Amino acid sequence: RAPFVTVAQSLPNERKIIENYGSVNMVYNNIARARHDVLTEKEEEEFLPHAVFKKYKSVLFNCSQIHFALHELGHTTGRMEARFKNAEPNEILQEEYSALEEARAELFSLYALPHLHAKKVISSLQMGGAYYEFVTDLIKALKFEPNQPHARARSIIYHYFMENSAIKTKKEEGRIKFYADINKMDKAASSLLGCIGDIRSSGDKKAAAALREKYCFTDSLREEIEERTKDFPVGIGLIFPKLAKDNG
Repeated sequence: RAPFVTVAQSLPNERKIIENYGSVNMVYNNIARARHDVLTEKEEEEFLPHAVFKKYKSVLFNCSQIHFALHELGHTTGRMEARFKNAEPNEILQEEYSALEEARAELFSLYALPHLHAKKVISSLQMGGAYYEFVTDLIKALKFEPNQPHARARSIIYHYFMENSAIKTKKEEGRIKFYADINKMDKAASSLLGCIGDIRSSGDKKAAAALREKYCFTDSLREEIEERTKDFPVGIGLIFPKLAKDNG
């Protein structure tokens, strides 16, 4: 089970096409809003501390849209070393590529937040909300075995962040809640993004495998997260109307 819904796309991801023609990045606001209203807000309320959820509730959906947009832009960044000018990263890294690329895009979205805030593109509330929206994404991904690229990427990031105390846990009314240490998250995101960027640009498949083996695994919280979300919607059905022209 890996119910990832397409809420944004970067087309294409191929370096040669991006460099010569460009790319198109799209965020599907209507799909994301529908998903947020029936599921995501429940997850945020379940796993974020009450005071944090209350503080950021009004901006969390907007923050998710910021995250999606930055994630897709992240896919268009990064270059291979000159010796790989005739090859794509996926050709060099093979089965290690997809999870590494998804992790790189996720981390780029975090890396960009303080820069956008410094330029006054986003507010302090939006920046903080975006960090917590991302924490929620990491936690709910732990519910699934890390077999799919997005789940693998989030498993790597979550365990790296925990190792660096960027995410902390605390009991609230008998339940584990997740706090973000924003300064440490910023440092950890930059550090891991740099590591993954180096692996990608150098085509170091061995290092990619070592990173996955160290940080990508089924977390001990999986059963608890499953139990706490057992009454949440299991799937999401999206209905697209058929449109017809009438008199223009």
